[in-house]
Amino acid sequence: MLCTVERVIYPKAGQESSNGFSIVSFVCNTHKKDDPLAIDRNGEDLYGKAFKAKGYYLPTARAIQFEVHGHWNSHPQYGNTLEVEEIKENVTENETGIMTYLTSGLIKGLGFKTARAIYKKFGNDTLKILDSNPERLMEVSGIKRKKMEQIITSYTAYRGAKDVVSILAPLGIPSNRAVKIYNKYLDKAAEICQTHPFRLCFSKLLSFGIADNLSKAYKLSDASEERCMAAMYNILIQAETGGTSFRKTSGHLCIPYKEWMEKSKILLDTVEVSYDLLQKVAANMANKKIVKISPHPETKEVYVYRYVTALAEYEAADAIVSLITKAKDPAFDVEDEIRLMELDVNFKLAPEQRNAVITGLKNHLSVITGGPGTGKILFRPSIRKIILTQRFFFVHQQEERQEECLSLQDKKHLLFIRLSTYRQMKKEYMRMLNFWNMI
Repeated sequence: MLCTVERVIYPKAGQESSNGFSIVSFVCNTHKKDDPLAIDRNGEDLYGKAFKAKGYYLPTARAIQFEVHGHWNSHPQYGNTLEVEEIKENVTENETGIMTYLTSGLIKGLGFKTARAIYKKFGNDTLKILDSNPERLMEVSGIKRKKMEQIITSYTAYRGAKDVVSILAPLGIPSNRAVKIYNKYLDKAAEICQTHPFRLCFSKLLSFGIADNLSKAYKLSDASEERCMAAMYNILIQAETGGTSFRKTSGHLCIPYKEWMEKSKILLDTVEVSYDLLQKVAANMANKKIVKISPHPETKEVYVYRYVTALAEYEAADAIVSLITKAKDPAFDVEDEIRLMELDVNFKLAPEQRNAVITGLKNHLSVITGGPGTGKILFRPSIRKIILTQRFFFVHQQEERQEECLSLQDKKHLLFIRLSTYRQMKKEYMRMLNFWNMI
């Protein structure tokens, strides 16, 4: 329906919306007989009445008439509100219409004098120039490169976000998601949505299903490499987090290569996609470090990871090995400290609990397991009490002389650690702080 801006409700004057969301009061210029959207909550003709609309990058210029599409919804604070799905300027291509548009405030930095000069140069083709060849603005007297770039930036920002919203709204994609896509790709966002929608899957901006619907809407190939790649990536995501392809068997960082191929083929659901094509795409994904394909060291069965999760798993394993191999005995008598702790709390640890505490004190990393009732709950306070009743000093040995360099907290602690350099001392100090934070 056709309408004009009455006032901006949100954001308030002097404020700015961080994500482009706004609530605007419009006046309806259409009778309900001409547009079924032009009715109020009581079913009456909305013509000449004000109504509230919410959406992203809504216009604020009062001099222009807009064509608005959307659906009515109830807002807890603002009542019956139109959720805008698409909005475009209803600009008459003559001097009055174009000058009104240029001086409406939609394009920042464009005043009446400059707008008049632009229209005088390009006439009724002005809007086409702005859309397709804005660099020609430098042909206008008084517009230098800096001014041209300011006009183009403002114009494309407004038009770009609005175009992305209008592309995605018919597919049921909310406006806030469209705005995120625009914020990431800026002036290329609309083109990517229309010609390369599957790229948005790798940025987690669209699911494979929605990207596939967008692809079908623009009649893109069902056997394109981008579609295959997005589907195969989606299968790995489902393996990690759950999805229709895995149901209750999710939580795996990798899956067998053969299973990956089969589930990808099912998801793509087209005869044009062969296993040969999928294997070529898989090799390309591996070369681009999107996935990691590697054989099991013992069974030799080939498995597939997302590259980032493969790195995470390998780095975690390396860190665990490093922590275990660097284990060293503490510089105090562990058995004596356990006995003192037992006397202090008037409780004697079972042999298994005692071994768990000793293991925790002697190793950088320990995994303590046990069934219900085995005393796992006692492990943490026991080891914590022993650590906190020690005195941590960092001793720097230099010129055959020991100096106390740094102490933690107060005089309750008794442990000395000898280090040969200040750098080692600082590193060990930070390690101890991190360990204390964990417990």
